[in-house]
Amino acid sequence: MPVTTTHPDYDRHLPEWQAIDAALAGEAAIKKNAANLPKPSGMVAAEKIDSDNAYLYKGYTERAQYEHWVRDSLRSMMGLVSRLQPEIELPKGMEYMRENATDDGFSLRQLFMRVVRQIVSHGRVPLLVNVDDKSMAYVTAYQAENAINWKLGDQDGRNDLILAVMRETRPADDSDEFSHEVDTVYRVLLMRDGVCVTRVEDEDGNVVEEERSLGASD
Repeated sequence: MPVTTTHPDYDRHLPEWQAIDAALAGEAAIKKNAANLPKPSGMVAAEKIDSDNAYLYKGYTERAQYEHWVRDSLRSMMGLVSRLQPEIELPKGMEYMRENATDDGFSLRQLFMRVVRQIVSHGRVPLLVNVDDKSMAYVTAYQAENAINWKLGDQDGRNDLILAVMRETRPADDSDEFSHEVDTVYRVLLMRDGVCVTRVEDEDGNVVEEERSLGASD
């Protein structure tokens, strides 16, 4: 099966995640999907009589209003959580993570708020812990919809994760310094002989980054 294969649970939850993303984005995002604002039976009948009557639904959509109660509810929840700051205790050798914990340079407290926000809105937060070329640990937080596949298997008598596939984007090969074009790639993580290895493939299954142990530099 291709690297783009998705887990059955992913397929079941994806419509929910897409709906909450649209609700949080607001009215314009809601109106992009006609399923969020179905045509009344009268408009369906009018369009069957004359396709020029499509203007009725267009006007209906433009007049419709979507209140930001989902976004406001999330903000209220985050405001409540922000009053309860986590207590962070780190060994001396990992103290740097207090202010530089993520792959994009955010602190552990900021990572905590990111995790809470996505737990509240999507119900899960895929986290990947890695080590950079200076042997410093960092955390990458993925959006729920970007952890597309996973598998559990026996690991020393426990039913643990043995496969994970994460969708990522990176600057397109032919883009210039001002371009925002990106290519979609897939990071595959596998447990092999008790060691986590990773490789990166493109959408056609071509290897973009050769397989290596997680945390090892190329």
